[in-house]
Amino acid sequence: MSYDLYFMPRFGDLLERNFVDYFAARSNYRIANSQAWYENDDTGVYFAFERKRDGADEASHDDPTSRYAASFNINFYRPSYFILEAEPEVTAFVRQFDLGVFDPQTHGIGEGEYQPDGLISGWHHGNRFACSTLSDQSGDRNAIASLPSRRLAEIWSWNRNRQGLQTSIGESMFVPKVVFLRRNAGVFTAAAWPDAIPAILPKVDLLLIPRQELAPRRFWSRKEDIAVASWTDVAQLLMKHGSHHASGGLALGYQNPPDEIVRLVQALPADQQSFTGISADQVLDQELVQRAA
Repeated sequence: MSYDLYFMPRFGDLLERNFVDYFAARSNYRIANSQAWYENDDTGVYFAFERKRDGADEASHDDPTSRYAASFNINFYRPSYFILEAEPEVTAFVRQFDLGVFDPQTHGIGEGEYQPDGLISGWHHGNRFACSTLSDQSGDRNAIASLPSRRLAEIWSWNRNRQGLQTSIGESMFVPKVVFLRRNAGVFTAAAWPDAIPAILPKVDLLLIPRQELAPRRFWSRKEDIAVASWTDVAQLLMKHGSHHASGGLALGYQNPPDEIVRLVQALPADQQSFTGISADQVLDQELVQRAA
């Protein structure tokens, strides 16, 4: 199930070289034939634009999309922030090439002027329907990974801005991405904190701590491993040696980990828990899943 939007230039043609050059100059796109695929490794958001190939046969009059020069496609049954990342890209594309649109979706824009708010509301309407339908078909809603919409929006915002923050502070502190883990029916947020290095840490359920320098000694040597710490268990100590950052994270700006933190990290047992990773696109809005109940 997906949302499809179609484009037509008001004047002239949408030339292949212009289409390719435009998307090649933008971040997170890869070009393949007549398609421009967007995928953000930090947020997990993806969607695609496709230009109608030159010389393609016109479809019958029963297909109103056949006369349009390009299209946009984004999946349903996805977290609500997917469309929030896509909308600026669609808006920029429409403005760059002065495009009119055709939106065949129920509660969509219709035909004519492009409306950013209409794109967002139309996709949300379809996504609610998809989440309701597919959640019903799944049989076990407890098996559907979900978190509250507000929490998902916070994670998306952090991950979307992570690279910019890392660039602005340089190598003085590490800025990790928030990832999703699952154990049994529980969904957890997590971030890496290697060897307790200086970092700006987002507030997550779990800190994943790859240990190399701080790995426990075993028979005069160190064996690298990964420890897991609950944020609630370590928050008080981290606050003692850190400070709130404008990004919303906790800034640990020390040059070397303080002795208290070193002892804490070294004392943690190696991870023996059965966590599995979940891709961001599979963690849905809890409110949408519950609405389907």
